[in-house]
Amino acid sequence: MQIRNSSSRDTEQVRTKIKGQKLTFLVGETMLKIYLASPYTHSDHQVMEERYLAACLKASQLVKDGHYVYSPIVHWHPVAKLHGLPRDWEFWKKLDRESIRIMDEMRILKLEEWNVSVGIGREILLAKELNKPYYFIDP
Repeated sequence: MQIRNSSSRDTEQVRTKIKGQKLTFLVGETMLKIYLASPYTHSDHQVMEERYLAACLKASQLVKDGHYVYSPIVHWHPVAKLHGLPRDWEFWKKLDRESIRIMDEMRILKLEEWNVSVGIGREILLAKELNKPYYFIDP
């Protein structure tokens, strides 16, 4: 349920409840746009599911902090599972490049084996190429 207080167009607030938590966003406020990178591909499908859930949790925390978050894992994991999309970097690199380009910064979720992830390595290279700052964050 959303409640709008309209004192003026520039300071209009939208309050909403998510699982009992009250959140307030200022309409028109500039939100930091974050690309959330996290390791994903693994030979064990259960590990991939756990990584997806960890990325969902971190994305939700960042949104609750008032940021706009795009995570390719959060967004595409269910679609890839349902429709058999490839999991390799070659398939995703064009989409990831464009997504990183339009974000303000990248945050890298340090899940187990993040430092050996081919995808994260390539995403960091793209961030550098596109002059985007990147930061490492704990789960």
